[in-house]
Amino acid sequence: MERRAFLGGLGGAALALEAARHGLSLSFAEERAEAAVDEWQAIIDEYGYAYQTSAPAELLDRLMVDVLGIQYAISRRPNDAAMRELRRVAALLASFTAMTVANLGDLRESRRWWRTARRASDASGDIAASVWVRGREVVRAVYEQRPASAILQQVQEAEALGSAPPTAALPELVSGKAQALAVVGRENDAEEALDDFRKIISDLPATTTSDKDSLFGWPEERLRFTESFVYSHLGEYDKADAAQRRALALYPASYPRGPAQIELQRALCLVSCGDVSAGVEHALNIMAGLPAEHRVRPVVDLGHKVLQAIPATEGSQPGVARFREYLALPPGSAQPGLPAVRRTQPT
Repeated sequence: MERRAFLGGLGGAALALEAARHGLSLSFAEERAEAAVDEWQAIIDEYGYAYQTSAPAELLDRLMVDVLGIQYAISRRPNDAAMRELRRVAALLASFTAMTVANLGDLRESRRWWRTARRASDASGDIAASVWVRGREVVRAVYEQRPASAILQQVQEAEALGSAPPTAALPELVSGKAQALAVVGRENDAEEALDDFRKIISDLPATTTSDKDSLFGWPEERLRFTESFVYSHLGEYDKADAAQRRALALYPASYPRGPAQIELQRALCLVSCGDVSAGVEHALNIMAGLPAEHRVRPVVDLGHKVLQAIPATEGSQPGVARFREYLALPPGSAQPGLPAVRRTQPT
């Protein structure tokens, strides 16, 4: 009885602490709700930068305050124009939440947030927001265990939305389409999507193509990333290597996730070419050398793609077994006994 009372006391204290934290979050959210529409846009712009470098758990705490805040703002029923803008902001906040939740390992909850993002964007009447949300979901779906048929269905639904969206809303969707087509081996269709993607990027304003730090920017390295992904999966290894080299020369030092993904695509090429030991060693070194806050879902999934590309006859290699064990660890874990990490540079 004493033990149960003790545990009950701990449980009560934990509940009280959580209630206090929730109340504090609500107070911040109520203040945030007073923000004007242009201030909400500034908040979204901030997330475009913060998402690239912030630890997912920290980012989720901030998002929860703003998600509550936008609910308060919408519930106060401003004029129709403001309501549409607030719904657009809500859609983008839900998208960032979906990505962040997936980065923390909860793919099921992430899909729920994507559904909310789609509904909110459609309710806003903003075609650009609807296309951007769907495009971003397609890109992420490639890394989040969605069936390829379902991803391509999402592409078709986005393309059938109706009125022509502005060019700035299209890169996510067309990049994701090219990647999804490459995963299923539809070489000609993937190449065609890549050509469309290059044309879209060339038509973007310089303010967008020069923005290296925001998720809303489309600098050249993001183009080369898409090329690398597509060619790595299509077996066009020389083209993949050229895209990888160009991308790595362009990424800013402030963004380690992009180079890590490129290096994992390089590892995938090595494994697919038959050099399993070098590919696995390279992938393990890259992932183990990346700080825990940057081992987000797209990075981890590329590690799994490397593992899946290993022929069954090579699966008993010691390096393969260690890599498999590493990928089985929870997010943010470090594997005991890993060798000193070095950046291998395969040719």
